[in-house]
Amino acid sequence: MSLKGRVVGTKTRIIDCLSGIGGNNIAAQTDDYVDAAFTSRLLRFKHDVELYIDADAEQVHSCFGLRVDYSYVGVNRKRDQASSKFYQ
Repeated sequence: MSLKGRVVGTKTRIIDCLSGIGGNNIAAQTDDYVDAAFTSRLLRFKHDVELYIDADAEQVHSCFGLRVDYSYVGVNRKRDQASSKFYQ
């Protein structure tokens, strides 16, 4: 995702995005990093998302992961797409 304004404003938008999507809690955050965990409604799987705000590259890097050994029918991809739409 492209950086929207300054790092502080971008982080605020990310936090707002996570709140808007719901079903998550923020485990850790710094000035340019957010670590959150989602819990799926049906099977209560844990999905981790890490977002790093790279001011030099003017990008927000995201990493989504599931805490079990198999894919959960594209949930992380859908969540990434939803967060990208919300963020814009």
